[in-house]
Amino acid sequence: MIISLRTGMIKDRNELQKLIKLQYTRDDLSLKRGTFRARGDVVEVFPSTEGETGVIRISFWGDEIERMDQVNSVTGKVEGERKHVMIFPNSHYVTTDENAKSNRNNRRRIKKKELNILKKIINY
Repeated sequence: MIISLRTGMIKDRNELQKLIKLQYTRDDLSLKRGTFRARGDVVEVFPSTEGETGVIRISFWGDEIERMDQVNSVTGKVEGERKHVMIFPNSHYVTTDENAKSNRNNRRRIKKKELNILKKIINY
């Protein structure tokens, strides 16, 4: 699961929920690796990827991504404009909802089998 953003894309700000699914934390006070904040039409993401040296500032005009800037996390100075950004998960332990549901169902099925075996052993 990766979020790919380009200038000019139409993205609903409600898609910020994808950042939560990628295990990013919303923190409007202090921005550190693995967090993001939303203020008005601007969303700032501090990727957990080591290659990223600063914050990605995403400016919206309605639902359109108007501009993306690389911002120094210490000084707040804009270091350059980005045309494309890929945001990777904050943790290696991220999975889709479908996989999680499938895994839960498999565990339940295995537990039922094991319980039936134990019942047979006890009643033997």
